[in-house]
Amino acid sequence: MSSSGVIAQRIRFARISTGLSQRALAERAGTTQPVIARIESGRVSPSLGTLGRIADALGVELLIELNPRSLDKLRGEIAGPDGNLVQALERKAPDLVGRASGHPDIERYIKPYLEDLLALRFDGYPWARLIVAMEAYFTGSPVLRPLGMAMLEESQKDFRRARNRTGQGHVAWALGQAAMSDGDLRTARGWWEKARQ
Repeated sequence: MSSSGVIAQRIRFARISTGLSQRALAERAGTTQPVIARIESGRVSPSLGTLGRIADALGVELLIELNPRSLDKLRGEIAGPDGNLVQALERKAPDLVGRASGHPDIERYIKPYLEDLLALRFDGYPWARLIVAMEAYFTGSPVLRPLGMAMLEESQKDFRRARNRTGQGHVAWALGQAAMSDGDLRTARGWWEKARQ
């Protein structure tokens, strides 16, 4: 993923985590909502000054690090050196989705790379999005839960469009687990009923 794509995802994640709309973030950062939308979509690479104002508006620290890409190791393991990581996750995810969090494969392929995986684009790869969304939601981190839920909902839409009943069932099960973790047994029961259909 390009650096503008990573920046886009991190800004979107921070904005969603703080509960701000694009318009509210734009007002706080001294810019406009369309500029924020273009930055979050990765169509525009913001200047350092703009990034600084956005970081201040979000109440986060702007750090610039030059580190080796952590996803290179994962890419090499599951996709090969020149392979597409998201496509490889898409192939592996249906098997991983049925496994409990804490399973050695989840611990090996998802959990150590979760923050970097969240910065990837999963358009057209609902299984890969689902496995990353589930781990993000169920890590227990209040910062990751809203993004995990948004990703679960996107997976649900993708599986519905594709008329993939197996995928829809897995998403319904995950949404039931999410409702249960929030103490909402009635909603959980409803999702689990949908998962069995």
